Amino acid sequence: MAGECADQSVGGDVPEGDDFREGTHVGVARCTNHTQDWWEFRTVITCGWSADVKGSWETLPPGATKESRGQCSGGSGVGAIGTDKRNLSQ
Repeated sequence: MAGECADQSVGGDVPEGDDFREGTHVGVARCTNHTQDWWEFRTVITCGWSADVKGSWETLPPGATKESRGQCSGGSGVGAIGTDKRNLSQ
């Protein structure tokens, strides 16, 4: 993607009202689309001592910024975060 994705790890307390459980390890990928194409992306999270997870696919129109999140089910938390991306305009 000619846009950018900032991969972030959010561990520990999750903000009140968030869909993710408090005290767990959450991985977040935030992407911005700087192209004229439509893209789709999701976060891919490597979890320590528990199964790896993938966030939901997010559709990213030109100029938009969105987040995809996933949550490790336990273990030692988030080990790495990446993104899967696909161009919907091709």
